[in-house]
Amino acid sequence: KTYTGAGMILAAVRAGLKVGVTATSHKVIHNLLRAVAKQAADRGFRIGLGHIDKSAPKQTIGPVTFLSDNRKALASLDSGTIQVLGAT
Repeated sequence: KTYTGAGMILAAVRAGLKVGVTATSHKVIHNLLRAVAKQAADRGFRIGLGHIDKSAPKQTIGPVTFLSDNRKALASLDSGTIQVLGAT
C-alpha cells in the first residue's frame, strides 16, 4: 500500500499538482513521505515534502521538512518549496 500510494503521489506531483496527505498518526505520514522521497530519488526527480508535526524538531530530517503551523505550511506550498504536505 505504501509503495503504490507513493507512486500515485509522485505521478500527481510530476503532473504539476500539489498533494495533501492525512492519516491517523504522524508515523504513518512520515513513512509515506519517505517512500515518496525514495521513489523520486530513484527516478532522478526532485520533490519537496513537508509535514506539519508540532512535536517534531523544527528542521529538515532527510527528505522531509517539518513545519510547526499551518501558516508556514501554506507559505511553503505557495512558494513551491514543497509539493506534498502531510498532517494529521
